[in-house]
Amino acid sequence: MIGTDEKTNIGKNTQVTEMSDVAESEVITRDAKAITANADELHETAEDQKLLVARNKVAARTAIKRANQPGLSDPLVGPGTPGAMQMSAVVKFHSTQSINLFRGRKGDPANGVRPIIGLARFARQVSLVWSAASIDDPYADQVLLNIENAYDTAKATLESKEQTMKGLLEGMEDFEVTLQASVDPVEIKLQFYSPWGFRAAMLLKQFDKLVRMALTARHIGIFTESDWLSIVRDSARALRHMFNEVDGWVSTGVKREDLRNNTAVAKRAQNRYMEVKKRILVVDQALLDGSYRAKLSPVNRILEKYLGDVATTQAILKDIKLASGTSENVNKSNDADAVQSKPAPNFGFSVANKHGDKATVRKESEAETEGGDKHKAKAAAAKKLGGK
Repeated sequence: MIGTDEKTNIGKNTQVTEMSDVAESEVITRDAKAITANADELHETAEDQKLLVARNKVAARTAIKRANQPGLSDPLVGPGTPGAMQMSAVVKFHSTQSINLFRGRKGDPANGVRPIIGLARFARQVSLVWSAASIDDPYADQVLLNIENAYDTAKATLESKEQTMKGLLEGMEDFEVTLQASVDPVEIKLQFYSPWGFRAAMLLKQFDKLVRMALTARHIGIFTESDWLSIVRDSARALRHMFNEVDGWVSTGVKREDLRNNTAVAKRAQNRYMEVKKRILVVDQALLDGSYRAKLSPVNRILEKYLGDVATTQAILKDIKLASGTSENVNKSNDADAVQSKPAPNFGFSVANKHGDKATVRKESEAETEGGDKHKAKAAAAKKLGGK
């Protein structure tokens, strides 16, 4: 049983914890704003980029209530929480073509050599895009959507060519062929912040297998030199296109709310895109509204809150509209009742309703006819006497 003093201490601890959380959130928010303001200068070194990713990651989690906070858990349970979750992966590449796509190529503008974004640079840059998308950067969300579309295209290309190669190599009766493999494959340890880094690595590994299949087919004479080069070049082009999509994003600190209201931040972001990329990244309207995003995208608490507010507003407007429609229907019903309640004109006989007693109506009509005949007979008799 917990005594009064212990309950008081628990309450104090909870209050102190909540106050410290508020102070921590304010500091994190201030630091995140400072980093966002100077985000254009944070792409020079790898350490600065790591700092930006870490701070944006923390800023995105400030809206999430952490579990197992000191002072909030049961006092019978001892303190201590697990550390941060981490993981890594190892991949082996057998072909030179795959290693080249992993490393990329440094550009040389003086000699007209364009840079090629490899998997290594793609994974680092997409982590920044992922982090920006989590704090409601619509341009980052658009880039993730472009990456996903390019990924789907590249994967379909690789799978189609792989099925063709597999049918050629396995279609020879009583002739088993093993794929060419390096005697000393390159082993690379992968540790990415964004899931898109691992997706790209798995796609590159699939490309590595395709290269081995094409080399095998060329070696046994199924393919000519031009045949296998065509397969490799088409597949590599699809991968490079996917890697290159990440280069369309620029760190500006803009959010959806800025674009919706066309604020100074939105105008500055557009100018920044024109300055760096010579074009403005067009954002789909559905993506700007938040109704459509990439299937593989980060949690966005800001967008979730906005969509929740919109849904609540729409529900309220719908209720108001329904209530207004109900009121109009009631008024129409009252008017109809008033019209029906007016007394019907009297034509010498009464009818209870539309389907009244037909016998009663017939008797009343006969009585009127009989009375009329008697009146006519008296008039004729009077006329005859007067004539005499």
